[in-house]
Amino acid sequence: MAAEIPQAKIILLGGREDTERNQRLVELTDGIAIPTPTTLGLRAGIVLENLAGIVVSGDSLGLHIAIALKKYVVRWLGLSCAAEVDLYNRGIKIIRDLSCAPCWKKVCDMPHGPICVTEFKPEWIVNAVREVSDVLNLTRAEIATRRPINAELVL
Repeated sequence: MAAEIPQAKIILLGGREDTERNQRLVELTDGIAIPTPTTLGLRAGIVLENLAGIVVSGDSLGLHIAIALKKYVVRWLGLSCAAEVDLYNRGIKIIRDLSCAPCWKKVCDMPHGPICVTEFKPEWIVNAVREVSDVLNLTRAEIATRRPINAELVL
């Protein structure tokens, strides 16, 4: 994403359960992604999340915190329902067009497996972040005259 959107700073957020994954992402991005402490608790996590201009998340506590903080959001949906969470005109929902979704199942019983979460293309997220980023680069006057972002990207 850093090559696609050079002004972006990527910070990795999460709780204790995300520590190893975040470290792998730092390694995979050659240090472009910046890890944040994952063991300081919820309050510190909220403070760190408030630093972000755009939050990219699945259906998680982090997503709901971002919405409460009035952050711009790129939300991807796998097994959860698009209509259940409102982004309040500050985001894009990336939705897979699958006959089995949403299902809410912990274990996928489809012959093709859990492609709703395993076959997610990074460029979908990059394109959505780019679109949201374009809005953040507008002046207040331009934002006032632009229609709000409330898109569903069905793939």
